[in-house]
Amino acid sequence: MIGAVQLGVLAACVVVLVPMAMAGYHLSRNKMLFFSGALFITLAIGVHLTPYFPTVNDFVTTVSSVVVFENRRDSCLSHLHDVVWEVTPSPNFNPFNNNTVNYDKSWAWASSSAVSACGLQKLGRFDASDLLNGSWIVVVGDSQARLVALSLLSLVLDSGPLEMVNKDLFKRHSDYQIVVGEIGMGLDFIWAPYPVNFQSNPRALPPLFLQQKNMKSVREVKRK
Repeated sequence: MIGAVQLGVLAACVVVLVPMAMAGYHLSRNKMLFFSGALFITLAIGVHLTPYFPTVNDFVTTVSSVVVFENRRDSCLSHLHDVVWEVTPSPNFNPFNNNTVNYDKSWAWASSSAVSACGLQKLGRFDASDLLNGSWIVVVGDSQARLVALSLLSLVLDSGPLEMVNKDLFKRHSDYQIVVGEIGMGLDFIWAPYPVNFQSNPRALPPLFLQQKNMKSVREVKRK
């Protein structure tokens, strides 16, 4: 494909040579020298600048790549929730207290060719700690929302501290608060299964946002 600079050089040649051809032998020697010099300079500049400019082919390829990337991104978003769960009894399984805490749960994306082509990857502890560093997270809801809080904490905590979180977080009809000192992250869980519970809770969200003690403690831990 012809590049943009090559097209410019070709246009310059046409602009210079066509008047010369039309004028024929009526041009004087000085005019011939002028046009010859202008043509030489134009060609020299074009030759030296050509490697630094992308060709039309490269531009078309870039545009095509962007279109393909957009289509692929939309396609990958549709596969984001194509996951397979594996549920096994935990080592401390208690048959007399048969709830979700007694099971170890793991998931992975479905092993289909479409999902594999997207290259989806789980968020590792290092990446999660970097993203949540210095954050203050508030989770409001019923007992199912505790699982959201537990999932967030499982990204940044080891198995030992996470086991302690399990005991305190799943206390019946209770709120929970924790500060992960290593990354300066704070998390508040507010048990409010219904709007009336949320509005009557003294730690409801609007007053909670006005309280700066949690954020202050997080900032102090982060500075240390």
